[in-house]
Amino acid sequence: MYHRIVHSPGEDAVPLQPGMYVTDETFERHLAFLKKKYSIIPFHEMVHRINQGRTTGECCSITFDDGWRDTYDTAFPLLKRHQVPASVFLASGYIGTDKWFWPEELAWCLEKLLKQDAWNAETDGFIKSLMPEMNSGNKKNHTDLIDIAIEKVKKYRPERREALLAAIREALPSGSRVRLMMSWSEAAEMQKSGLVSFGAHTVNHIYLDQVGQDTARLEISSSKKVIEDHLGVPVTLFAYPNGNYTPQTIGMLEQNGFLGAVTTRRGYVDGNTPLMEMPRIAMHDDVSKTIPLFFSRLLLSLF
Repeated sequence: MYHRIVHSPGEDAVPLQPGMYVTDETFERHLAFLKKKYSIIPFHEMVHRINQGRTTGECCSITFDDGWRDTYDTAFPLLKRHQVPASVFLASGYIGTDKWFWPEELAWCLEKLLKQDAWNAETDGFIKSLMPEMNSGNKKNHTDLIDIAIEKVKKYRPERREALLAAIREALPSGSRVRLMMSWSEAAEMQKSGLVSFGAHTVNHIYLDQVGQDTARLEISSSKKVIEDHLGVPVTLFAYPNGNYTPQTIGMLEQNGFLGAVTTRRGYVDGNTPLMEMPRIAMHDDVSKTIPLFFSRLLLSLF
């Protein structure tokens, strides 16, 4: 499981969470290693093999979540160079727009506030309530503090999260945004290459266990339809945003014709793996930038 593939983390438009990226050099090392050790197959083929009772031994699939622009700009050229297939799960409401996911917006805002280093009545209470570590005198760098903040806000209900973002936006001047997500024409180019296939990831990257069933059902069905309308191919695979789902969610996927879904739970697949709850192994640069680290990440359950 990958999210972002970047050239230089320090040059990105927003602060990058350590668990969200690998560099292009790291990713290329991964591809070369995987080609030597495994048969790299499209994810829909992995689902098909399990459904047909065929072996998945010595096979692996590569997936990307969200639909980041750098999946097109940086990862796609490397996939073509090595002729490796991959699946990309699109949050359809963000594709072709300049919208940011809330963790990126929160990170960008917090970075600005932290750099000001001059708290006022409006921002001081908010920052300290979000990150008690600032009260304790425990010195952390900005990346650590932002990571802590994002993990805390993930547990908020959507309406509380949006209220929090609205409050912090008021403390900062508005500015133009770079486009972080791929366009529909870029997705179509990837699809036409024959190397990249696409699945759904909801419309608004909603955590499906935090919303009502009507909202969850609409997010699932609409994301499928929008992607099919733009790319002209059936969409039968799904990725749960943040790995959050319920038994009811699985039923909704089945009702909408999905054949398989991936979680963020770590593990391997075999003939007994539930097709709507398939595990993956998340890759990020700090735990996989060398081949020994990467191989350990693949093999050791606690690493």
